Amino acid sequence: MGINQFSNGALYCLQIIGNENAQVRNKFNEYRRDLSDSVKQKNKKLQEEKHKKELT
Repeated sequence: MGINQFSNGALYCLQIIGNENAQVRNKFNEYRRDLSDSVKQKNKKLQEEKHKKELT
């Protein structure tokens, strides 16, 4: 599992449990969507900051 083993292991377990439990699967999918949205927002902000630096 590598770095951050506990969190990665827990997320992996939730994926496995989600195969049999729709409620867990739905919550896990919601978590993944939220995480993805957060990363996209942070990336957009970084790209905007980079662009501003390039203009100065």
